[in-house]
Amino acid sequence: LVLAYTTIVRGIPDLVVILLVYFGGQRLVNTLATALGADAGFQVSPFLAGTVSIGFIYGAYLTETFRGAYMTVPRGQIEAARALGLRPLPLLWTVTLPQLIRAALSGYANVFQVLVKSTAVVSVIGLQDLVGLATGLDQELLALLEEPAGGTELLGQPVDGLAEQVEHLVAVDHH
Repeated sequence: LVLAYTTIVRGIPDLVVILLVYFGGQRLVNTLATALGADAGFQVSPFLAGTVSIGFIYGAYLTETFRGAYMTVPRGQIEAARALGLRPLPLLWTVTLPQLIRAALSGYANVFQVLVKSTAVVSVIGLQDLVGLATGLDQELLALLEEPAGGTELLGQPVDGLAEQVEHLVAVDHH
């Protein structure tokens, strides 16, 4: 079921998912309301549709990121922890998660960068994207936002720098 979710959602363009949630979500809720004898005047807000869509889409990407990171944890270490009597929760916290986080960090930072950029696609349904929200800022910042990728760089650079720092902290020195 998870494999089907990640494969299908990652194969559908973001705009299609956003439009399906926005227009299809309203129709679905109103059809269900009518079937149940309730008022069928429900409107899906652009914010709700955008949030659900982006969460649904990037949930699939992050699922694959963490699945791949989990696959990098050597099975021998998990078996050794079990042989030493570690129960599932301590095994997760002391053996699996530290290695999983190390492997998933760069992929997670990359998905976050793409997620920030995809907020521009949500503007199609009438919701302001992150770059568009900067219209009230001072002239220096607006000049930065006029560059092709300036608005996403505003969020992207700090996140990228933070991810590099955390990667450095959790790196294993193999020398």
